[in-house]
Amino acid sequence: MATRTDSNPGKIVIPRWMQLAVLPVLLLFAWFTLTAIGQVVFIFLLAGLIALVLNPLVQGLERIRVPRYIGVFLVYLLFVAVLVLIAVIVWPPAARQLHNLAAALPTMTDPTGNTV
Repeated sequence: MATRTDSNPGKIVIPRWMQLAVLPVLLLFAWFTLTAIGQVVFIFLLAGLIALVLNPLVQGLERIRVPRYIGVFLVYLLFVAVLVLIAVIVWPPAARQLHNLAAALPTMTDPTGNTV
Protein backbone atom coordinates (compact mmCIF):
# COMPACT_ATOMS: atom_id res chain seq x y z
CA MET A 1 0.00 0.00 0.00
CA ALA A 2 1.62 3.25 1.08
CA THR A 3 5.40 3.20 1.31
CA ARG A 4 7.98 5.38 3.02
CA THR A 5 10.89 6.65 1.04
CA ASP A 6 14.38 6.28 2.45
CA SER A 7 15.36 9.83 1.52
CA ASN A 8 12.46 11.37 3.47
CA PRO A 9 11.36 9.04 6.28
CA GLY A 10 8.38 11.24 7.33
CA LYS A 11 6.73 11.36 3.90
CA ILE A 12 4.20 8.73 2.84
CA VAL A 13 3.98 8.10 -0.90
CA ILE A 14 0.77 6.62 -2.31
CA PRO A 15 1.39 4.95 -5.68
CA ARG A 16 -0.40 6.52 -8.65
CA TRP A 17 -2.25 3.29 -9.55
CA MET A 18 -3.81 3.28 -6.07
CA GLN A 19 -4.88 6.89 -6.41
CA LEU A 20 -6.52 6.19 -9.77
CA ALA A 21 -8.10 2.80 -9.05
CA VAL A 22 -8.55 2.10 -5.36
CA LEU A 23 -9.49 5.52 -4.03
CA PRO A 24 -12.53 6.04 -6.31
CA VAL A 25 -13.76 2.54 -5.49
CA LEU A 26 -13.37 3.22 -1.77
CA LEU A 27 -15.19 6.53 -2.12
CA LEU A 28 -18.08 4.85 -3.94
CA PHE A 29 -18.23 2.12 -1.32
CA ALA A 30 -18.29 4.74 1.45
CA TRP A 31 -21.02 6.70 -0.37
CA PHE A 32 -23.29 3.65 -0.79
CA THR A 33 -22.67 2.53 2.78
CA LEU A 34 -23.53 5.93 4.20
CA THR A 35 -26.64 6.11 2.02
CA ALA A 36 -27.82 2.73 3.31
CA ILE A 37 -27.03 3.65 6.91
CA GLY A 38 -28.93 6.91 6.48
CA GLN A 39 -32.06 5.02 5.42
CA VAL A 40 -31.74 2.65 8.38
CA VAL A 41 -31.27 5.53 10.79
CA PHE A 42 -34.35 7.25 9.32
CA ILE A 43 -36.43 4.09 9.78
CA PHE A 44 -35.30 3.71 13.39
CA LEU A 45 -36.00 7.37 14.15
CA LEU A 46 -39.46 7.11 12.60
CA ALA A 47 -40.21 3.92 14.56
CA GLY A 48 -39.02 5.58 17.77
CA LEU A 49 -41.19 8.63 17.10
CA ILE A 50 -44.26 6.46 16.48
CA ALA A 51 -43.58 4.48 19.67
CA LEU A 52 -43.11 7.72 21.62
CA VAL A 53 -46.40 9.13 20.36
CA LEU A 54 -48.37 5.92 20.96
CA ASN A 55 -46.90 5.14 24.41
CA PRO A 56 -49.38 7.32 26.36
CA LEU A 57 -52.25 5.32 24.86
CA VAL A 58 -50.62 2.07 25.96
CA GLN A 59 -50.06 3.48 29.45
CA GLY A 60 -53.70 4.54 29.57
CA LEU A 61 -54.75 0.98 28.74
CA GLU A 62 -52.40 -0.32 31.45
CA ARG A 63 -54.17 1.91 33.99
CA ILE A 64 -57.45 0.13 33.22
CA ARG A 65 -55.75 -3.24 33.82
CA VAL A 66 -55.08 -4.26 30.20
CA PRO A 67 -51.79 -6.21 29.92
CA ARG A 68 -49.08 -4.22 28.15
CA TYR A 69 -48.61 -6.65 25.23
CA ILE A 70 -52.34 -6.59 24.49
CA GLY A 71 -52.38 -2.80 24.83
CA VAL A 72 -49.47 -2.47 22.40
CA PHE A 73 -51.23 -4.77 19.94
CA LEU A 74 -54.51 -2.84 20.21
CA VAL A 75 -52.84 0.56 19.86
CA TYR A 76 -50.82 -0.50 16.81
CA LEU A 77 -53.93 -2.09 15.31
CA LEU A 78 -55.78 1.18 15.86
CA PHE A 79 -52.86 3.13 14.37
CA VAL A 80 -52.84 1.00 11.21
CA ALA A 81 -56.65 1.24 10.96
CA VAL A 82 -56.46 5.04 11.16
CA LEU A 83 -53.78 5.12 8.45
CA VAL A 84 -55.90 2.87 6.20
CA LEU A 85 -59.00 4.98 6.87
CA ILE A 86 -57.13 8.16 5.98
CA ALA A 87 -55.84 6.54 2.79
CA VAL A 88 -59.35 5.38 1.85
CA ILE A 89 -60.80 8.83 2.48
CA VAL A 90 -57.99 10.81 0.82
CA TRP A 91 -57.11 8.59 -2.16
CA PRO A 92 -60.31 8.86 -4.30
CA PRO A 93 -60.54 12.68 -4.26
CA ALA A 94 -56.78 13.02 -4.84
CA ALA A 95 -56.91 10.60 -7.78
CA ARG A 96 -59.93 12.43 -9.22
CA GLN A 97 -58.19 15.81 -8.92
CA LEU A 98 -55.04 14.46 -10.56
CA HIS A 99 -57.15 13.07 -13.42
CA ASN A 100 -58.91 16.44 -13.84
CA LEU A 101 -55.55 18.22 -13.81
CA ALA A 102 -54.15 15.89 -16.47
CA ALA A 103 -57.23 16.49 -18.62
CA ALA A 104 -57.10 20.28 -18.19
CA LEU A 105 -53.34 20.67 -18.55
CA PRO A 106 -53.30 21.07 -22.36
CA THR A 107 -55.73 23.99 -22.19
CA MET A 108 -53.76 25.54 -19.35
CA THR A 109 -50.55 25.58 -21.38
CA ASP A 110 -52.03 26.77 -24.71
CA PRO A 111 -52.09 30.61 -24.63
CA THR A 112 -55.11 30.81 -26.98
CA GLY A 113 -57.21 28.49 -24.85
CA ASN A 114 -57.71 26.10 -27.75
CA THR A 115 -57.29 22.41 -27.23
CA VAL A 116 -54.17 21.15 -28.95
